Amino acid sequence: MEVSQSDRRLVERVSEAMQAGPAGKEDMLALFTDDAVLVEPFSGERKTFEGIESIRERYTAMVAEPRPPDFRLQIDRIDTDGKQVITDWTCTSAVFPGPMKGESRYIIRDGKIQRLEIDLKSFPQPG
Repeated sequence: MEVSQSDRRLVERVSEAMQAGPAGKEDMLALFTDDAVLVEPFSGERKTFEGIESIRERYTAMVAEPRPPDFRLQIDRIDTDGKQVITDWTCTSAVFPGPMKGESRYIIRDGKIQRLEIDLKSFPQPG
């Protein structure tokens, strides 16, 4: 099924804000509804953050962590099942032992993210 241009652009804006790091924080947060839910694995376990203030706290902590200057997030695929937009992505940096791959699933309401679930498909291990 074809992803609408507005949904595709919203996903691209998420990638752009992530790529910008701390400078993209407000742009990122503006993409979520006030009652949004974020489910992500980046603290080492899958955690759920409910509401924009909870998401703000988590995202602020995430972008405060040092990141490599050559950090790149590439969207590999954008698709939809009619209920959610699904993306496959690859994150790379010279300091990673290999690419990190993941999948994000978006539920979009009124042009904003109502729910975002992120799963890792592969996480590079050192050595």
